[in-house]
Amino acid sequence: MEGELLDLSRNLEAARASVKKAEETLTEEIRAAPEKNKNLIEEYKESRGFQLGLQRSGQVTYEYGYRVTVSRFWARYPNLQFEEDPFVCLPEDNSVEMPNEVQHGYS
Repeated sequence: MEGELLDLSRNLEAARASVKKAEETLTEEIRAAPEKNKNLIEEYKESRGFQLGLQRSGQVTYEYGYRVTVSRFWARYPNLQFEEDPFVCLPEDNSVEMPNEVQHGYS
């Protein structure tokens, strides 16, 4: 009986030591998490996919703004005409990395 009690006591001490080590590791991970997250975000923002996503979202914003402006123009000046081609390739656009033809989901 005393042998079993001694074994249980040793197992209890080993379990407590294991719990203490796990708590210390968790505390260290929690402390390091903000810096680790910041580094991951910075790495992602430097990636090519993120940069292209920003360019594409900027293009979508531009196209939408253009459509809104044209609609307001037609509402205010219904008798005036102008050539409407927002996607014409101009020489100053050559420095921007983007496909020449853009697929549109609207008519």
